[in-house]
Amino acid sequence: MYDAGFTDSPDFTGADGDLVTPLLKMKKAEAAMDKAESRAKTFGSYDPSSLNYHTGQVRFELSMLAERKLQIGRLEGACEDWHGVLDDYRHVQSGRCDDRVKNMVSLLKPHQRNLYTGAVYERGREMTKGTAA
Repeated sequence: MYDAGFTDSPDFTGADGDLVTPLLKMKKAEAAMDKAESRAKTFGSYDPSSLNYHTGQVRFELSMLAERKLQIGRLEGACEDWHGVLDDYRHVQSGRCDDRVKNMVSLLKPHQRNLYTGAVYERGREMTKGTAA
């Protein structure tokens, strides 16, 4: 089985607070998946659904970090993190991620007129339209 660079260890999901390493690993794994899928699958491959699961895990952790940044007043940093979450959100099927994005919209509503907040707030609001509350 091809190893795309993922493990189930806490360092991948960012449980230790480091999200740079997991995001780099995720990008590396995505590139490896593209390369592996372009070849014949003689011996099997890393299942794309597993990659989507791991992507969801990283984005969930990133959304939690963004919430913490907002709590301590780092609005710009929180918005940057949430933009990253929303970049992959439509490709991830995760109830936990759905809840985090809905929570993001609620948290940012009072700040929606802020330069940094407006775009991410609108993106999140549009992406959660029609989903159960």
